Amino acid sequence: MDMNTRTIFNPAQQYMLQLMADVKDDKTLCEIRDLLSLYFAEKALSVIDKRWDEGELSQEVMNKWLNDHQRTPYL
Repeated sequence: MDMNTRTIFNPAQQYMLQLMADVKDDKTLCEIRDLLSLYFAEKALSVIDKRWDEGELSQEVMNKWLNDHQRTPYL
């Protein structure tokens, strides 16, 4: 990256940077990290539950995923 290149943050990123400027210890940082992880996990579960209720996901689909090998083949 060129030293003259500027990074432009969106409003959410700016807010998080301002919030994190007040974090002075590792314990607080870990607590914030845990809260963010929990938030995104709950959002993911909400989407999964919705897809299950709509019939896009089922036990058969889950079983298929368990047996799928989606790795990139390397030559």
